[in-house]
Amino acid sequence: MEIARALVFDKSIILADEITAGLDEYSAQQVRTALYSLLTTIIEKAHHIEHVNLQELEVYKFTDEGVLLRDH
Repeated sequence: MEIARALVFDKSIILADEITAGLDEYSAQQVRTALYSLLTTIIEKAHHIEHVNLQELEVYKFTDEGVLLRDH
């Protein structure tokens, strides 16, 4: 619902917290494809991103020690 509100109000940044939790792999990919095709900044928090095509995204990860790393 929050993503829909962000789209309606043309927000420049969308904070997405576990947007694909509980979805199967296909549905999760469809949601991310639609979201990442927008001309806006997406900040997503996720525990499982192994099925995401990371080639066109800037990805940062936190280690267990709280260190922020850029994933290339």
